[in-house]
Parts: sequence; C-alpha cells; structure tokens
Amino acid sequence: LITLAGGAAYGMLRRARGAVLIETDPPGAMAVCNGTMRRTPARFEQLRLGSYSAHVMLAGFEPTDVKFEIGGATMLQPPRLRLQRSHGAAQLDSQPTGALFELHDGDRVVKSGRTPAALAELPTGPYQLVLKLDGREEHESIEIKRGELLEKTVEFGTGRITITSQPPGAEITIDGRPAGPTPLDLTMPEGAHHLTARHRTWPPLERSVSARRDAPVEAAFEFIGGSVKITSAPGGAYVFEGERPLGITPLLLQNLEPGSVRYELRLAGYKSINTAGEVKPGEQTFLGERFEKRTGPQRGEAWENLLGMKFVPVGEVLIAVWPTRVRDFDAFCAETGRARSIPDFPQDENHPVVKVNWQDATAFAGWLTQKELAAGRIEEGQHYRLPTDVEWSNGVGLPDEGRDTPEQRDGKAPDFPWGKAWPPPEHAGNYADSSIRRSGTAATIPGYHDGFPQTSPVGAFGVNRLGLADMGGNVWQWCLDSYKGGSHTRDWGVLRGGSWGTASPAELRSSYRNVVDRGERDVIFGFRCVLVPDAGR
Repeated sequence: LITLAGGAAYGMLRRARGAVLIETDPPGAMAVCNGTMRRTPARFEQLRLGSYSAHVMLAGFEPTDVKFEIGGATMLQPPRLRLQRSHGAAQLDSQPTGALFELHDGDRVVKSGRTPAALAELPTGPYQLVLKLDGREEHESIEIKRGELLEKTVEFGTGRITITSQPPGAEITIDGRPAGPTPLDLTMPEGAHHLTARHRTWPPLERSVSARRDAPVEAAFEFIGGSVKITSAPGGAYVFEGERPLGITPLLLQNLEPGSVRYELRLAGYKSINTAGEVKPGEQTFLGERFEKRTGPQRGEAWENLLGMKFVPVGEVLIAVWPTRVRDFDAFCAETGRARSIPDFPQDENHPVVKVNWQDATAFAGWLTQKELAAGRIEEGQHYRLPTDVEWSNGVGLPDEGRDTPEQRDGKAPDFPWGKAWPPPEHAGNYADSSIRRSGTAATIPGYHDGFPQTSPVGAFGVNRLGLADMGGNVWQWCLDSYKGGSHTRDWGVLRGGSWGTASPAELRSSYRNVVDRGERDVIFGFRCVLVPDAGR
C-alpha cells in the first residue's frame, strides 16, 4: 500500500485529491479503477484519499488486481506491472495420421512433431499450424484460449484415380511404389502423381496426373502392338510358330507384342525356311523369303532310297513297302563291323532279316539316316526310325483305335489284315500252314497253304490298299513304342503283324500286340522302317 503524506488539519485532508499512474508490460492492457476504464499506461486522477483496487486485463494474459492507497494530493506511480501470459492446450491430429507439424508464433516455431500430438501449457493467442505429409502441405490458423483444450484435425485432401490399360494387366507404379495390375480404382492424396505402366515386352509408359478431391481422374495406357508381314516365293506356304499354324503366305500378323519373333515356312516340294525378325510397337516388320526346291523325300510322295528300299506315304510319314531285307541289313553290318545272327534255315537276300532285337533295328535306322545325310539324299532333320504303334496301325488299315498306349489298344479291333473271315483266304500271307510242319507238334492253320515253311521273299503276297506288303505274316515287326507307353528302353517292347510261325486267330488279328523284351532275338522277329520327311518330327 502506498500512503500520501498530509500535514494539515482534518478538514483539509477530506478535501485533498490524489492520482495514480498504472503501467503494464506489455502496455495496452485495460485497467478499471473507481468505475473508470483506461488503457495502460492509465492515469486516474481526482481520487479521494483512501484504499483502491484496479483490475487489469489484456487478451492472452492472466487478469490481475492492483491495490493502492491514496494518501495525499500527489501522483502515485506503482512499479510497472509485468503481466503473465495465460495458457491453454491443443490436441492436434491429421487425416491420414502421421503428418509432420510445426506451430508458428509469428516467425518463431514454438512446437513441432508428428501427429497425433497433445500440446499442454501453450500461451494463449493466435498461431499458424503447418502440416506436411507425402510432399503435400496444409496451413491452418488456430487460436489458443485461456484454460481451454483446442482439438484440431487437419484433413489432407484425396481424389480418385482410375487407371486402365489395353491390353489389361499392366503393372502400375505410382510415385515409384507398386500399385498392382490394371484395372485399378485408387484413392490417392490430392496433388500431382507420376504413373509408370509396364506390360510384358512393351517399353514402359509414363504419365503424370493430378488427383483432385472434387472430381475423379482417369488415366488410360495403350500398349500398341506391332505387325509382321510375311511373304514367300512361291506363295501359298504354311507359316508356323513352333508347331502352331498361323496361316498361308502372303500373311499379315497384327497386334503382336514387341520383341523377337521366329517362324517356319513350309511348302511342299521345297526346303523349309526359318525366318526371324524384331517386332516394334506401332511398326510393321517385313519378312520375305524365297524357297529352294527339295531334292530329298517329300511328304505325300513315294520314295526309294540308296539301298533300293521303297517307301509310300501313310499319314505324315513314309512307310517302307516291305520289311527290312537281308541285303539291307548286310550292308549295315558290312559298314559297321557287326555280325548278323544267322537263322537255322536258308534265306536269300530278298527275305526279311530275322533274329534282330529292338536295339538292332534302332541302330540300323540311325545308320541309314547318317548314310543318306552324308550322300545328300535326305536333308538335315529328315530321318529313319521304327514306326510307332499308331503308325503301324495306320499302315495295316485299322480305324482310329483311340486310347493312349499299345497296352490299352491291344486286341480291341477284331479284323484281320485280309478282312473279317477265318481262316485266311488263299495267298493271304506267309502264315503257319502245313509246309511248316517238320514234326507232329507244330501248330498250323488247317487247310491253309502258302508254300513257304519259313520266311518268304518280301512282297511275295502282294500289297494292301495303301501299297504295303507283309503287314500280316512273314515276320513280327518291332514298333518304336513300349507296351505301356513309357519312353524307358527297359520297358516291354511291341511287335505287330504275326509271322510265318503264327497260326492263332487271336494273334493274327491286326490289333494284336506281341509283347516281348526289347533285347530278345528270334527267327520270327524282323522290322520295317519309316522315313520322316519333315524336320523335327
């Protein structure tokens, strides 16, 4: 309390007046005293002697009261009043959460961190709130009020982006992060985004879009294919990609993926051609080829090789007209140093070779292939081999037997090579007739006579409607397949057709399979070859 000194009589003291000057830091506060309000620094005059209280208020500061005593006609000047800031609190968050924030008081950063954040003891007053998330920035003005908790959530704007591609299925990355395959319908932060689309062999496509909260954005990528024009001289060639037929030259292939392409052109009577090129988006690649005449065997045309073995077309291969002869196998033995197994009965060079196992027959076909390749009689990729079980069935004239393996097809069709009747008609083939009997134990076909006790010259009984001889009788013939259809060489082998020693009706049916070990040799076992005219088959 501040007292003004007086020195006069009591009456004079009652008439005296005093004054007070109230100052604050900061200035500009509102001070109320004796019913009057003034802004600091505030002067209150003509105050009667006595005790007073002034109430001081300033926005953002705690209100306070100043008490003083007027004791005389002088100016009272209390010490400058330092006002204390008032405080509040704030709960800050963002949508999506996790944004970096800064709370600015003018140019000064008073708080910073990451949402959500609870801020206590904040001086009251206005602030600028700055939030940053994924390259985006939001600004908000806030005011902290005395004793209150301000709850503020700032929402970062989002927009919808629909992404499609043609063809669909392109892999999309957005701002360097994988987003998945098209089509996509995404909710993205508002603002610019960089899209990259990748699809199979096409070069990547890029695009920038800006997501907007007020309207969806569409981004469509089109992967433009290339084309290949293929022509040939002569025209009319079949075009293959692997074993898949594509068409006939001249041929235009469109909407192709970029990258290397390779095709095979096939034309009867000409050497097959492999051609290749590079497909580029939106461009046409031209492939033109000229054929060379073939000098070797051709599909669909009869053929005679260096050994005088004759072949006729059956399906996609050429099948030997008759079983491999003694003379043919002797040429093989002479060149390879083999010794032929001789049967215990006489044969001339035109009889079918016997006492050969599956490996002997396969080795002969391999030798014949190399011999004719070296002589330029067949072309690279063409080759000799044993007939498959199905090819042998085709040669004997069986209809499609269906099923997958020789075992499953075994004995299912009732016909004989000569037809449906039993016994075989005269001169049907070299089977077990009465001439085979050297003792009373040999089984024969009653009443049948063919004139040969063992093997006969190949073709002695004529040919069937496909031009093939000895598809029934003379010798059993090895097939390429195993009985169960596997490729393992230890599996059981298959022989077809019967022999000069076969009398059983069941064994003489065209669908019957004789099942033996592939390493076995017998005087009733022989083989015939097929020639594959198309490379790679």
